[in-house]
Amino acid sequence: MDKIRLINYIKGDCTEKDKIEIMSWIQEDPKHMKEFMALRKLHDISLWHDYAQNDKEKGKVRKVNFRKMGLELLKVAAVLLIAFLTFQYVLPEFKKPVAIVPHEMVIPSGQHAEVKLSDGSTVWLNSETKFKFEETFTSDVRRVSIDGEGYFDIAKDTKRPFIVDVNGYQVKVHGTQFNVHGYTGDQTLRVSLLEGSVELLSAKGNSLVRLRPNEEAIVKDETINIRKIQDTERFLWREGILNFEKESFAEIIKTLERKYNVRFHVENPKVLEYECTGKFRQNDGVHHILKVLQLSHSFNYKYDNKQNLITIQ
Repeated sequence: MDKIRLINYIKGDCTEKDKIEIMSWIQEDPKHMKEFMALRKLHDISLWHDYAQNDKEKGKVRKVNFRKMGLELLKVAAVLLIAFLTFQYVLPEFKKPVAIVPHEMVIPSGQHAEVKLSDGSTVWLNSETKFKFEETFTSDVRRVSIDGEGYFDIAKDTKRPFIVDVNGYQVKVHGTQFNVHGYTGDQTLRVSLLEGSVELLSAKGNSLVRLRPNEEAIVKDETINIRKIQDTERFLWREGILNFEKESFAEIIKTLERKYNVRFHVENPKVLEYECTGKFRQNDGVHHILKVLQLSHSFNYKYDNKQNLITIQ
């Protein structure tokens, strides 16, 4: 299905014929539903960002009418109610101000998003990241949680610290720039400080280490190692740049799976020990990246389109 037609459908800007065809297409295959919901999620992220930015500039709470953007989604929900109830959209009360309730954003594979928080902080979220936050921080602590990767530019507020919950740890700051990389299932948590100061705490709030600019903490098996940041260009992922500096092939595979929504199978385990260096645009595509890496490392690969599987030989 053409993405422009789907986006127009989400916006409520399409013909009755398009509405019928798109609803039928969504019901045909669970993959169609997944694709539709991914676009819907990104559309909501952009809408929320615009609303939050306008509210900050005007200094008041905006009364948001969700009727137009939610009408078509309600029609689909009538057919696929259970699937849609898993997503927390505020649709019934169209004329009330947005409620102060926790939000959760899930960034689809191959995408990244920029979010402006109510305190003026900005967060960039990488592919397959889950991010929970309050639309308006009402307590004396600004608290969010992340499962994945995020780059944080935190607005300074000495009276209200900013805390990020990630993989059983807390990152506490007042105003700074830092990157957090902590996906569930990964063996390591990495907190990298670019500006200011951050403190790594245990889940109970006990101080473990304080970082200085250009330092990063790498946590593995409850052991914390501090080292200098060797390559700041790896944080360019938020601009669609993939930069690998002596990165293990195993870690590169994880990145490519998230960025291109593709699975890998490695038949030759020695390949996983390769250290690779390269800088790519995400738009270059996974095949271009693999072909470039083949120039300096010995391996072959084949792609199974039906299974969406890349086998490394």
